[in-house]
Amino acid sequence: MKNFRNAILVLLGLIIFSNAVFAIEIKNFEEKTDKYTVKIQYTEEMNQAKFILTIPQALFERSKAFNLMNEKIRKFQTEQFYSSYTRVNEDSVRYNTKEKTVVYVADVQFKNKVSGIIEEDDF
Repeated sequence: MKNFRNAILVLLGLIIFSNAVFAIEIKNFEEKTDKYTVKIQYTEEMNQAKFILTIPQALFERSKAFNLMNEKIRKFQTEQFYSSYTRVNEDSVRYNTKEKTVVYVADVQFKNKVSGIIEEDDF
């Protein structure tokens, strides 16, 4: 009887955990130009985003891609009212020889979200 009760408790715990995990919403944003595409997968509950830059191999220069990625991250940081961010992992670069593109990925952890509302006392 005790083993059955423990099994039920474990099962209930897994159900609660799986509901919490699946409740996290990923918001997708995309910016397309004639030279590149930037996709952003943003998880507000975790203050994290994955920035995915896709660019033709002929146009890819790592330093320029890094600078473009920083520009997009800072723009997103400002739009979402975060005061700072850090890179979670080292940026990755993958070459897709079949489609002749380069995929540059940056994982970002944003910090210190502010309300974005200006109070009268702020002046």
